[in-house]
Amino acid sequence: MRVMSFNIRGSFHEDGNNNWPKRCELNVDTIEKYAPDIIGFQEAQSGNLADYADELPEYAYNLGPVAVRKAENYHHVPIFWRREHFILLNSGGFYLSQTPDSWSIGWGAMFARSANWVTLMDIGSGREFTVLNTHFPHMADQDETRANCATLVAEKMTPLAERMPVIVMADFNARPTSTTYDIFMAAAYKDTFSASEYAEDVNTFHGFQGSQFEHTGLRIDWILTKGAIMAKSFAVITDAAPPIYPSDHYPILAELDFG
Repeated sequence: MRVMSFNIRGSFHEDGNNNWPKRCELNVDTIEKYAPDIIGFQEAQSGNLADYADELPEYAYNLGPVAVRKAENYHHVPIFWRREHFILLNSGGFYLSQTPDSWSIGWGAMFARSANWVTLMDIGSGREFTVLNTHFPHMADQDETRANCATLVAEKMTPLAERMPVIVMADFNARPTSTTYDIFMAAAYKDTFSASEYAEDVNTFHGFQGSQFEHTGLRIDWILTKGAIMAKSFAVITDAAPPIYPSDHYPILAELDFG
């Protein structure tokens, strides 16, 4: 099972030569090339979603709660899965805040942030598992805020993790040296990055600069697992057609196997 996490840089952003219409085709081509079974997108906005609906009809999806603003389709962390491989059994979502059951901004963050989860059944094996996708606050001085978000996500997933394998993916906006990471590790999550041979200074954010972006270990996108599921391989996808890049983040891809 191939799982991708991808911050796609929302279509509403005014990025000049990096505007969504100029990189949409490359973005979709990259997804199709690596053919993930499940995708967690961050920063998915209405323009992105409309193009994916047209170009990726083989995927079903769940949008989850709207984030950032209350406007419909403003900002989602959707989960996509291949229709032919999985059946949706259940879904849910919450806000990364002290009042997670309603639209809210938590712990001094700049924007409202949400988490989205689905429970799927693999049609071939009958195995059930849960996937959560989210996007943590981005401000550099919000380490404590992100740590609170991590604690909330781990707590929310505990009842499901007691019954089935869980996959958590996100743009965490935090490095593996952070308290945010430590909270997930203490909750018995495993980092799929361990299945790779990348140097510790690898980046997953590059700001539309690709290989010209300094290698500083800015690995802020992770795919984590808990329970009877393990990573067979992991890759940071750096495909591009400079000066055009699929996004300002690299998509990451983990191949997983049920234990």
